[in-house]
Parts: sequence; structure tokens; C-alpha cells
Amino acid sequence: MPSVEKMRILICTDPGTVHSQRFIESLGRKAKVALFWYGDKRDFSGYEIPCYPLLWKKPVKVRWFGRILQEFAYFSTIALFNPTLIHVHREAKWCKKFKQWMPSIPIVFTSWGHIPKNQLMGSWGQNLTFASGFTADSQSLLDELHSVPGCEHKPAQIFRFGVSEDAFQLAPPSQELKRKLAIPFDGKVIYSARSLRPGYNHLTLVKAMPIVLKSIPEAYFVFVNNHGHRYSDALEYKNQLQDEMEQLGVLSHCRFLEHMENRADLAILFQTSDVVVSIPVEDGFPATIFEAMACGSPLVISDLPDYSGVIDNSNAISIEPTDVRKLAGAITLILTDENVSKNLRIAGLKTIAIKGNMVSELDGLLDYFQIVIDEDGNH
Repeated sequence: MPSVEKMRILICTDPGTVHSQRFIESLGRKAKVALFWYGDKRDFSGYEIPCYPLLWKKPVKVRWFGRILQEFAYFSTIALFNPTLIHVHREAKWCKKFKQWMPSIPIVFTSWGHIPKNQLMGSWGQNLTFASGFTADSQSLLDELHSVPGCEHKPAQIFRFGVSEDAFQLAPPSQELKRKLAIPFDGKVIYSARSLRPGYNHLTLVKAMPIVLKSIPEAYFVFVNNHGHRYSDALEYKNQLQDEMEQLGVLSHCRFLEHMENRADLAILFQTSDVVVSIPVEDGFPATIFEAMACGSPLVISDLPDYSGVIDNSNAISIEPTDVRKLAGAITLILTDENVSKNLRIAGLKTIAIKGNMVSELDGLLDYFQIVIDEDGNH
């Protein structure tokens, strides 16, 4: 049974997201880690850990036996790290690939969101059967993974990434950011969190803007197009939002930031926001919730089962995600009633202390890894 200090974890992820970066850095302070890199980001000089970028991502013309030799050389190099556990994020196909080349090493798969039923019951789910256990950030996601034939009894645990409090913390609003966004000193900032994609339901907020502005003409709405370069629907959706804003006569109160992946910049945006809105129609448990709470930002979020166990009536205002009038009412209430805003901030900070601390979350994850290693060794 390896101790945490002797545990060697190979993390298989796309490190081009804040989510992954802070997880890798934080876990690396507790155990020996290495990074298997399958994303499209190529600069990994900032990581002071062994890194194995997927060098054959670009199409190569080789015969099938050449591809096998290529994979053999690649996974033989990874094997020199001698991992005690492989932690695969999001892409289930790597569970099968690692089990083929490193069959004695237990694999834990972490889901990043809901998977369509046809994928769960198809090849995606078949790849999942090669994992030794699962984590996800909500019970509904774990239930999905356990619904896959052959995965019903695999050990599983809810793991929410928590928040890195060295970056996300209380601080005064940034007047510099307001100047950059051409928002007046006394302007109220409503940040519509999450990437500009249809599933995150920014359109409902756009439709609520005229109602909010009627009561609070100094309100301004901020959107961030993170990962827009990755998704074919991002630009089309942004254009759709802007067309709707123009038709409603609210475009002059809207601001767009094209990219904000730096944690410090994200924290400043949360700290400057008078309200943070996150109203997807379907979700896991996003880092947005903990990050906003840690920065003292009052939240308006969707009333989703994925948030149960963390969200209650005290630390956020929950609404049906497509209800325009209730959304406008919730935003207006927070901006006009100081007691409501103050109580949401206080309750959010208490939630972070109890349920959103990254250090304690990682301790629980490492305990779970140990259980998987022990069970895998007994089979």
C-alpha cells in the first residue's frame, strides 16, 4: 500500500483549461504526478513535472504496424514514470488505450459533464469499462456512469475540484477592469459566466436585460468567450446573442471579453461583479459556483439536481433556467437590496469553507485513489 507521498499519478487530461491547470498544480504538491497531454495546447514549459504530449495527434501516414510501433515507443516512455494509478479526465477512449499498454495499472475516470444516452450505451461506454473506478462532481453524473453495462459496481466518489483560494478570494472591485470595459465607476456589473455556447443559455439573460435595465439603468452585462476557438458553434452563437441585443436595444450595455483563462484575471472579474449568472439547462457542478462564492459574488443559478448538496436557499438564488422574468427579478433583487446581497455573500463564503476547499477535496480524492489501488490489487 503506497503512502500518498509515494503515490505516482499519471494525469491524462487537456491542460489547456483553468480547471486542469489548478488541479495538476495542487495535486502535485501532495503526490508525485506526471501529465499525459491530449489537448491542443503545446506550451508545457510552465509545468515542473514530467510531461508526455501526444505527439501523433496530427495525421501521419503510416501502415498499421508502424502505428503500433509508434504507440509502443510512446507508452514505453510513459511507463518509465512507473505510475501507481492513471487518472483519466473526460475522454473515455484513453481508459481502453492505457489498459491495452499498461494493463496492471488501475485507472480512475473523471467525468466533466453529462454524456448522451446513445454514447453511454455505445463505444464510449465500452471504453469506460476499462476503468477501475469513477469520480464526478455530482451524484447524477455518477449515476450515469454506473448505468453503463459492466460498470454498475465500480467504486465511485463525488469529487468537486474545489477552489484555489490563493487566486479566488475577497478583494475590492477593479476600477481598472471597469475602465477597460468602458463601464462607469458606479456601474453595476452582471457577469454571465461560462463559455459562449448554446447549452449555457446566455440567451435567457439577454431577454431579461430590458426588464433589469428598466429598474437599474446603470447595469452592464459582461460575457467571456473562453474556448471559443475550439467550438464551431461559438462564433455563430455570439452573433446570435448580439443580434438579439441589438433588436432589444441593450447592446450598448453589453461587453465581450474574447478570452480570459488566467486565474488572476478571472478572479478580478468575479470580484468586480455585483451579480454572477450561470443558468445552463443541464450541467455537472461547475467551478464557476465555488469561484464566485470565494470572491464574494452573489449568484443566480439554475435549479438543477446536480447542484444539490452544495446549493441551498441561503447561498444562491436558484431559478428555472428559461424563466426570463424570474431571472430579471433575481438580478434586480440582489442589486437593489443590500441585505440580500450581503447574506448571499456571507453564506457563499461559509459554503467555501465547508465544501469548496481544494485542499480538503484533494485529500478525499487521494483517499479514494488508495481504495481503488487496494481493490484493484485484490482482484
